[in-house]
Amino acid sequence: MFPLIESWMKSKLTQKEFSQKHKLPLHILPYWIGRYRKAHSLADEPAPVQTPVSFIQLTSSTTNADPSPGPDPGPAVLLLVLKLPPVIQRWKWK
Repeated sequence: MFPLIESWMKSKLTQKEFSQKHKLPLHILPYWIGRYRKAHSLADEPAPVQTPVSFIQLTSSTTNADPSPGPDPGPAVLLLVLKLPPVIQRWKWK
């Protein structure tokens, strides 16, 4: 089916026009275009840049929700803020 997708890409026709010309149900071409793009996106991506492994220091702070005197306020709340480098923030989790 990929050769047909490549033919559509060269044709400059809309998906609808191409599907009608080749007597394809309208849902088939978009499905295979997605498969084609997914299969070819891995080959088009540059190799990942190797970065040295390092540890990131984490810090935490605790706070009670209500510091007023009285009955036991319960356990303290642990706030953990993790700031990632921009490269990791843009990474797509799978």
